[in-house]
Amino acid sequence: DVRHDFNEPIINSSCAKYYSQTLSQSFLLENHTHGSMFLDLLEIGNVIDGLNTFCEDILRISLVPEVPMRGELVNKDVVKLALYDEVEGLVGYIYADLYERKNKEPRTCLHTITCGTAKQIPVVVLQCCFEQKKQKEVNVGYPKISFDELQTLFHELGHAVHAILGRTKYQHTSGTRGPTDFAEIPSTLFENFICHPEIFYRCVAPYTLFEPSHFQHGTENLFNTPYKALETETNIVYSLLDQGLHSA
Repeated sequence: DVRHDFNEPIINSSCAKYYSQTLSQSFLLENHTHGSMFLDLLEIGNVIDGLNTFCEDILRISLVPEVPMRGELVNKDVVKLALYDEVEGLVGYIYADLYERKNKEPRTCLHTITCGTAKQIPVVVLQCCFEQKKQKEVNVGYPKISFDELQTLFHELGHAVHAILGRTKYQHTSGTRGPTDFAEIPSTLFENFICHPEIFYRCVAPYTLFEPSHFQHGTENLFNTPYKALETETNIVYSLLDQGLHSA
């Protein structure tokens, strides 16, 4: 805790992340008109197209929506995606259950239904609890998501791709069931990818009239707010703690 003179209130160290995110959003809205406009383009349909393009370029795999069989899905909003490798063909399935609903567990996570082994196709459920924002206009397309939700989606996609592309002999070492530090590497990598203007552009570009240069100039500081230093310092502290615990 940090206490100042003149009877100022106490600021708990646990509040640092909350305040940094709140101030960053305020900074974004006040100083990045173009960036704020681009955030309005984050329709989930555009984002899935951008995810597919990203995976094709980086991993040489494609995300292909499939029509589910009758009774296959727990809810009509769940999207079934098949993953195809350009050499091996079908490598796995992702059921993207993205939106909140009544009686749904309120958490973001990845559920492994079938592990990836040499004898079976892996199946995972990518679960989020995004708010289904009501659109004011008719026929505006898919529901929109916030930038924070976009980061969350990329994070969980990293887990999903790890679980699907990994091939292990034993189910208890498959994908995210391995050591926590190792399991978080793909998800953190994917989450950081979306903070690059070029990758961000791919997630909003399919149905816009903007050129890549507009995104580059409009979002050049979108992810570099004055509070990034605080986040970096916090990650360093976490790393030192992690090393201390695991090196003891």
